[in-house]
Amino acid sequence: MASIDELVTVLDANKQAAEELTAQIEASKQMAEELVSSAQSLGAGGVVAALQSAKDQIEQARTAAEAAKRA
Repeated sequence: MASIDELVTVLDANKQAAEELTAQIEASKQMAEELVSSAQSLGAGGVVAALQSAKDQIEQARTAAEAAKRA
């Protein structure tokens, strides 16, 4: 049977993993934003749309990771 201490340890590890994931997602979002800006300056509309879609998906992942940290 699991103890309260074991549960606390697991929850702390999960929170730390969620925080690390959030940081990685934020770095991906920043990269996507930079690529969107570069593609816009080159006039590559199709690329901009694809990158914007990727950026939106990254933002959704970040939101989910933030929610996981609070759970």
